[in-house]
Amino acid sequence: MTLLIQIYHKNNLMSNIDKYLNLVLYSRMNQLNIEQIKDIISQEFPWEWSMPPEISKGILTTNQAFIEAKKQSKNPALIASELKDEIQNFLNEKYIDLDVSVIGPYINLKPNDKYLKSFFLNKTTEINLPKKESTLLEFFSPNVGKRMHIGHMRGGNLGEATRRILSLTNDKIITNNHLGDWGIQFGILIWGVLNIDKLKLGWKKIDWENDANSDLIEKINHIYVATNELMENNETIKPLTQKITKLLETNLEEEKNNQTDIYIVWEKIVSNSLLNYSTGEAYLNLNKESANDDNQVISNNSIDKLDNKFGVWQLNNHHKDGQFDMVIGESFYQHFLNEIDYWVESGIATRESESVYIDLEEQKLGRCYLISSNGYSIYGARDIIARFIWAGLFDVDSLVTFADNRQSHSFNQVFAVIQLILDSGIYLSKPFGTLSQDETNQSLTRLQNKLPIHNKYGFISLPEGAMSSRRGTVILLEDFIKEIETAVKKSLEEKSKQPMRSIAANQKIQKISSAIIKWYDLARDREQDYIFDISNAIKFEGNTGIYQLYTIARLKNIIAKNETTAQLVSNPIQLLNNSEKEILTKMLTLESTILNISKNYKPHHLCSYLFELTSMINSWYAKHSVAGEGDDNRKDALLHFVTKIINHLEYTINLLGIETVDEL
Repeated sequence: MTLLIQIYHKNNLMSNIDKYLNLVLYSRMNQLNIEQIKDIISQEFPWEWSMPPEISKGILTTNQAFIEAKKQSKNPALIASELKDEIQNFLNEKYIDLDVSVIGPYINLKPNDKYLKSFFLNKTTEINLPKKESTLLEFFSPNVGKRMHIGHMRGGNLGEATRRILSLTNDKIITNNHLGDWGIQFGILIWGVLNIDKLKLGWKKIDWENDANSDLIEKINHIYVATNELMENNETIKPLTQKITKLLETNLEEEKNNQTDIYIVWEKIVSNSLLNYSTGEAYLNLNKESANDDNQVISNNSIDKLDNKFGVWQLNNHHKDGQFDMVIGESFYQHFLNEIDYWVESGIATRESESVYIDLEEQKLGRCYLISSNGYSIYGARDIIARFIWAGLFDVDSLVTFADNRQSHSFNQVFAVIQLILDSGIYLSKPFGTLSQDETNQSLTRLQNKLPIHNKYGFISLPEGAMSSRRGTVILLEDFIKEIETAVKKSLEEKSKQPMRSIAANQKIQKISSAIIKWYDLARDREQDYIFDISNAIKFEGNTGIYQLYTIARLKNIIAKNETTAQLVSNPIQLLNNSEKEILTKMLTLESTILNISKNYKPHHLCSYLFELTSMINSWYAKHSVAGEGDDNRKDALLHFVTKIINHLEYTINLLGIETVDEL
């Protein structure tokens, strides 16, 4: 029966009745999760079932009694009482081990001891959810030539946590680092590199072969800032930078073949930036430990279509630990810029001198410029083209992008243009660029089924203020990490009253610091701006990453200092008190939390779940001593209880990209 359910979820061929019957049969042999229970009970009682506000009330609740009372002009509490027995009888008939209770007008479903016993004795940590979707997930996406700052950190953290969570509900995820390796900033950078002597930086050249990578990136950053400052005082320089930008875009292959200074500098900037970013990717644990590592994520046909193409910096047909499945720069999409001319010919776009735009006034989005007045493409054009390519080449249902909320208007324009092109039908008999007609049709179908998604996130700053890469006032990620690690080291040394100087101690400090950073970032709704307060982030109490690590370390200490004293009794759940049963009940709600995040792409809900759970655990820890338990059978049950909690917490916090430590 399990196989039948899996077939249903994969192919969606069975009817709701078939699904219902199979779930009922499945419940006789296996423990159903909350979502499966909702599926069954909703067939008989098609009401709105949700999670109660307090775990003491159970795992599902409905306010249907309000609605029925209004229809019948009766007291809602009386209606709820009448429905209670009917629901309980239904659950009993279907072998679903939940108890129905009524609190005023609310009907609540709570797992009974039989259900909790099955969960308690189940040693499997992983949750089991149907995998029905496939997603291309774009995140991180730094602009080449700039040093990593805390803005990159937020996109990386959100994208990675979402990737791990989606791996539980998606049968395929393609991770995409849409690299900002194109645009006017390269005209500025290249001009600056070729004219270093005019910038008065105190050094005359960049030694691409011998300078350390970190030194190269720092020099590139100084050049970018200094060139921008020089442009403000010298009007003749800006046209020269624009000329370089246009030359790259219109003569890229020729520049490459001739190995011109412009091409060489551009390629050096990109390759060294990628090397520099790999350090930040590793620190943020990006693309680690995927549940789908064995699956082929990019087809061989797509590999052949993209491999060795200009602007394709990395491409893996199978997920490789610690690597994006693909790193394709914006430069790649210049191969498709001729489509903009076709849009003009088709009446979708308007040419005005050198510039090209699409009028979105009817959608109240103004003009979406594709080509600037200087004749080179704007990133919005490349974003539009990219999504047609992604939808055509990759077998995915959704195209999802994490980018900050200051880009919301641009993405709204991009998606509106995509919809205009779809509605126009201009590609029904013409391939999109180098895509085949079949690939083009596939792209049109997928985009029509589901437009791309922009998961916007807020701005992050420190108490000292905002940042601007143009002015050189960015909050560099490496400096930020050092500040966190220094504060963590000081705090740990004060608590332990001994210095932390060993390699193992430094590794612990790095893990704890990474957890602090990730938690503080992910615990907030991604759409909100926030200030990263280091003094609050490193506290051992409250909603912090170190609080999570401390909770796990505390529990591990219990196991380390105690041994099981007796054979686990046949029904250990009877030896647990109410607070312990409520902790188990809370753990049952993880699957519902995961499903919720797979729809709204907001990992802070998982942080909220963990904080509520660890708060319950620490409250229990303060009141009950495992070591001091006199009943050997209960002590043994508690040790199994603690072990289950540890496994659950480590599994769950890993979904956020956070690694744990054995002790603090």
